[in-house]
Amino acid sequence: MRHEIEVEKIIERAAEKQALVVFTVVNHEERDLIMRLVERHNVEYVDLMGALIGKFGGFLSSKP
Repeated sequence: MRHEIEVEKIIERAAEKQALVVFTVVNHEERDLIMRLVERHNVEYVDLMGALIGKFGGFLSSKP
């Protein structure tokens, strides 16, 4: 829960500053959290490696 609160504070600050959030997270739950928060706060974002990591996981038949 503490981690979620910290991430939300960062996203809220990005919304206040109208900033672009750029991230790379391998952990699926953490990625989902960030995605929910940027959508909730209407923050522009770029997941730099998400699609690539997903492709590698499928290609290698393993979890990232």
